[in-house]
Amino acid sequence: MDSEEVSGVDVTKLRRTTRISKTCLSCKRRKVKCNYEVPCDKCIARNRGHLCSREPIIVDGMVINGGNDALKEMKYSQENEVLKRKIKDLEKTVFTLRSGDPAFQTLQNGSFRANLSISTLDNALAPDSAELSRKWDSYSVVISLLNKGLADGLQDDDDQNFDANTEEWSRITNKELMSKIRRSDDKSDVWNYQLQIIGQLTKPQSDLILQTALKFTFLHNVVDNSKFVREYEEYWNDDSIVEKHITPYYSKHSKEYLFLAQYYMLLCIGVYYSDDTLQPKLGFSDDQWDIYARAFFACGLECLFRGRFMTFPNIKSIQFFSLLKLCAHPLGGIHLQNCLIGTMCYNARKLNLDNVEDNPDDPESQFKYRCWWSLVNVDWYEDQFRYSLIEPGTFSTPRPRQWLVPDAVLDWNNYYQRFVTDVATIKRNYYFDDTVLKSELTLESLKKADIELRVLEITVKKDFENYMDNTRLNQDADFSTTVEFLKFLTDYIILQERLDVNSKLSRFMTYDEWTDQCYELCCNCAKSIISQYADPEVPQLFKKPWFVCELAVSAAVFLLVDALLNKQSAGQQKTVVLLVQKVLPILSSNKLIVRPAIRGIYVIQKLINLMVGNHKSANGFSLSEITKTNSSRLSQSSAPPVTRAPARRSSKFQKTARKQLTFINFSSEPFVPEKQPAQNVPERPYAAPAMPAPQTNTPADQVPQLHEAILDILGDHGWDQFLGSIDDFAMSLDV
Repeated sequence: MDSEEVSGVDVTKLRRTTRISKTCLSCKRRKVKCNYEVPCDKCIARNRGHLCSREPIIVDGMVINGGNDALKEMKYSQENEVLKRKIKDLEKTVFTLRSGDPAFQTLQNGSFRANLSISTLDNALAPDSAELSRKWDSYSVVISLLNKGLADGLQDDDDQNFDANTEEWSRITNKELMSKIRRSDDKSDVWNYQLQIIGQLTKPQSDLILQTALKFTFLHNVVDNSKFVREYEEYWNDDSIVEKHITPYYSKHSKEYLFLAQYYMLLCIGVYYSDDTLQPKLGFSDDQWDIYARAFFACGLECLFRGRFMTFPNIKSIQFFSLLKLCAHPLGGIHLQNCLIGTMCYNARKLNLDNVEDNPDDPESQFKYRCWWSLVNVDWYEDQFRYSLIEPGTFSTPRPRQWLVPDAVLDWNNYYQRFVTDVATIKRNYYFDDTVLKSELTLESLKKADIELRVLEITVKKDFENYMDNTRLNQDADFSTTVEFLKFLTDYIILQERLDVNSKLSRFMTYDEWTDQCYELCCNCAKSIISQYADPEVPQLFKKPWFVCELAVSAAVFLLVDALLNKQSAGQQKTVVLLVQKVLPILSSNKLIVRPAIRGIYVIQKLINLMVGNHKSANGFSLSEITKTNSSRLSQSSAPPVTRAPARRSSKFQKTARKQLTFINFSSEPFVPEKQPAQNVPERPYAAPAMPAPQTNTPADQVPQLHEAILDILGDHGWDQFLGSIDDFAMSLDV
């Protein structure tokens, strides 16, 4: 090879320089901005990505960007990755638009589904059922997108006020109190005030709150009560620790901060999950009760970071995360949990929690099992705005102990965690709807998931009947309450998961198939969830976890969306609304701000307004009737009255509401089953039509679709305006 050539490049013709340019040759010649990648976006857009390269130059006697076959192969690989990402983005965009775009529907040439990330049905529709196809497609898309009652995006807090005081736990809702402590910076003022009130918490008060929190160990199963109480007493009795609580200064060892992180999060759980007797015992007002809950959460997070958990992995940080997830949604939001789960999975693997030997008689090993599986449960179950980080088969740690007495008595301390593991495993294997990588669901996987959920439901019932710890049940009053709580939660969660799976099946089945096989089950599950949540015989304590109200909202939204879009359900609209409104007094009865409950009230009321129409009576079914019924229920409940917003904000909200109600008049009517054409549907004297027919003189391109209005509500559009109308909650920022 000639010495004047390097990798096929003639060195004598190369430019000598001291500056290495990152711009590709094509962008440099065309004098356009390059993104400094090879291939760059400009070349890919011009279908010349395979020719994209940088200019070979000589710098200090060395040839830069000389190029060879390996470099070409790398460039092709990079180009493929870029194109794959763009294809996924396009698939997501088309899938979002396909149900509402008539042009796109035409491109499908009468087929039932777009051949994108979801399966297509092979049979094409006859011309006389084209209208049914369009309306069933809209219905199935909306129904299948309901994730725990809320479409993707509702919990996606799109912060545009990064410099604002947006952390839920860093707010004080009492304006009078806020005006007294405010000086210059809201965050600093609130944080200093929280430190001040935390410093005033005495040990007797702390004992009462912890006594309540430690009753709910079965929900997280990562704290040994006796060990924690012993460490807690030693900490308070240690005279060398002058400042028992967190202060503005880093005055403690990192291990002490990790202990305090667990301590404060347990206090937060004690406040959120307590019954109505704890607050009077402590002598706290409602405002103080709310402030202390937020302060405990904020201090727990601060102690976690002061404990340097990202520098030195410690199992206490994993315990803290398992405690935090019981309060993350009411205060921190989904993104906080999603961010922390990644770090905790990394820490757990560094601590070898994923490869703990099977030793059922070793308490320390059992503790590690519980910590590891607490992370797996979250990773395999929570699929909003994230993808799973723990692949099945990449760890060997066994599950926590199942039997206290083999084949006779179950270990009920581990029962709820093992149950959640079973549910999470089914979801991860069959219907984990990856919102990041967009992994595909299939008809077969969803059917298998429904079968396994049914088997799990039967197994759980047999467990309570045949393997109960009767000795402990007769001696421990708290355990009997725990057992009833477990029965409620297991039945409640299985109902929701079967509703979720069967509603997703509508994406892969025809109208007749889904109606015959899944529709009745979905309605029964939704009604059972609402009935259990609204049942006055069910203790209020069982409704304290944030996900309980979220699942009730899920069921309510399914019934409302079905009544709006399904012509056959239009006759049941009044019944559905009256049933759904039973959950509103309970959602509004929380003394503390619970974000899923507040969002649920917003979504349910918006959907009811969308259904009822423009404040006008529709065959005996009017908004005033619904409002009157709801008001009487609210007055009979123990919920505190909701203060009305000031007139200036009410008028703004009323304008938004009127605009929404005016929008309803232009929505299309719901789909009609093929067996029952629209003109033959008998009128029901008590029901409003799901949506009025569009005006004939209205241009087609100006007619909004009903399913778009529903997704607009579920997608959180207008949430800021709604928050502006409830001034008493002082939640005008991100919630």
